[in-house]
Amino acid sequence: MKKQKGFTLIEILIYSALLGIFLGGVVILVGNIFASTDTTLARSEVLTNQEFIERKLQWLTGQATDIISPVPGSASTQLELSEPVPGIHPAIFSLDATTDQLLLSLGGGTPLSLTNNRVEVIDFIVEHFVQDGSLSTIRISLGLQSALYHHIISTTTLIYALPY
Repeated sequence: MKKQKGFTLIEILIYSALLGIFLGGVVILVGNIFASTDTTLARSEVLTNQEFIERKLQWLTGQATDIISPVPGSASTQLELSEPVPGIHPAIFSLDATTDQLLLSLGGGTPLSLTNNRVEVIDFIVEHFVQDGSLSTIRISLGLQSALYHHIISTTTLIYALPY
C-alpha cells in the first residue's frame, strides 16, 4: 500500500473547527478584559469624585461657625455654612438637578462643579438637627453614579457636628 502525504478532508475540517474554537475563545477573553477595564475605571472615577466631595465638606464644616441652611429640623438639597474667613463666607453646596452636578460657591462667587461630566449626583440631601440646644448636627446623604455605566453607584451618609 502506498502512503499518501497531506491531510484528508476530515482532518482539515477537524483542525479548522479546533482553530476556530480557540480563536473565538481568545476574542471573547480579550473582549472581557477590555470591558472589565472600562468598568473598573468608571468605578474608580465615581469613588474619586466621592472622596473629593467628602474632603471639601470636611474642610468647610470643620471651620464653619454656623449652619445657615437648612434651618434646624428641616432637610434640603442645599447646604449653606457661615465661615470665619470673609473670602469663603458663605460656603454654599447645592445640587443642580438639570446637570446632576454638585456645585460649590465660596464667598458669593460663581458656583463651580465638584464633580466631572463622567459622574452624576443622584442624591444630595442635607438634614439639620439640634441636640440638647448645644450641638448642631447635619446628616448628608450623598449618592453618585457613573454617567456611562448606570449600574455603578456609590452612596454614603456623612455626619458633622458644630457647636450651636
